[in-house]
Amino acid sequence: MPSTEAQQDVRYRVADGAEFHHSQPGHSSQMPIECRTCGARQDLTFFTRDGKAFLECPQEHQQQDWRLHPESVRQGAAHAVDGVVTKMFFPVRTEPQVLPGYEDII
Repeated sequence: MPSTEAQQDVRYRVADGAEFHHSQPGHSSQMPIECRTCGARQDLTFFTRDGKAFLECPQEHQQQDWRLHPESVRQGAAHAVDGVVTKMFFPVRTEPQVLPGYEDII
């Protein structure tokens, strides 16, 4: 049974931007995380709710991104000081069942 702490919802702001990182033997890539509505890349807020990961920009656009795993967002909260992290790097969620036809865009 999962621990209660692992399922606890978190919320924190990343002041200087966040990036997705993906690596495998012979290949690595990184991509800035941005709001799909307005393009904001700084002061993004990451949070979990009901076992899902979300991001919110300063204009309060909330969205999910299939590459963002809730456990990665929870782990990032450990680096927050007063609810803020300077920079954050998230591993890309690579579960093929998420969007089977889109793994090649990583």
